[in-house]
Amino acid sequence: MLLTKGLIRVGIGIPNDAEFELIAVDDPYEFASSSELSLFRRPLPSTNLKFLSTVMLDGRETFSGQTIHFDLSHQSNSATVTHAQGADLTDQQRESIVAFETGLFTAQIYDQHAGRLNARGAKGGPVHLANQEFYLGINDLFGDSKTGAPFDPIVFNIYDAWKGLSDKGQNRSRAAVARGEELFNTKLIRISEVSGINDEAAFGTPAVVNGSCTTCHDTPNSGNHSVAAPLNLGLTDIERRTPDMPLYTLRNKVTGRSRSPLIRDAR
Repeated sequence: MLLTKGLIRVGIGIPNDAEFELIAVDDPYEFASSSELSLFRRPLPSTNLKFLSTVMLDGRETFSGQTIHFDLSHQSNSATVTHAQGADLTDQQRESIVAFETGLFTAQIYDQHAGRLNARGAKGGPVHLANQEFYLGINDLFGDSKTGAPFDPIVFNIYDAWKGLSDKGQNRSRAAVARGEELFNTKLIRISEVSGINDEAAFGTPAVVNGSCTTCHDTPNSGNHSVAAPLNLGLTDIERRTPDMPLYTLRNKVTGRSRSPLIRDAR
């Protein structure tokens, strides 16, 4: 799994107070159970951590009401105690780790055809990204957490200066970049049957949300999701499953609804 898919197995059990229970397992390794599911994740990001809304791919190092700074500090200690089998870090060591992690930024700065992506007023590259404002819930689909302002689908504006450039030479490529930015901001996408969007938008009733790429990628000029919001994009549907991956069927303890790629909304 590591060599062919870049996946690392993580064994995590289902908490006793979970909203769901495991009712069926199809694990090619005959290992997984409710006491320790076989979960898989890819390597975690190592730059642009300032824009994270969750820490760890399953969000287990994300704490309600806390900041990303707190989450990263807690995660650094957890990794030291568990993976490195070391002693608890001091507060100074935690702060040093978090400062290093949140000070790393990467972004494309050069294109073969458009040239430097910060030329002629454009704001591509890591320097502008490092100075981009961010806080949890900024420009959230259901309202900005700090200002209360409604969601603004125009999330990217770093190439606005390239709009309308002449269709000649290097400017032709730069104008194409600006058109791509506009397409990302405004292209209509009719979003349906996506848990985490449609059920929230319609207060539990399936609906169609007229959105764009930025409905999910709402963080200004970064494109990450600015709140912790697990979305079911269908990536684990049965038609995408390979024989080396486990398959679980979960049932809501209250409603009795079962959910897995094999059983769709069975009751």
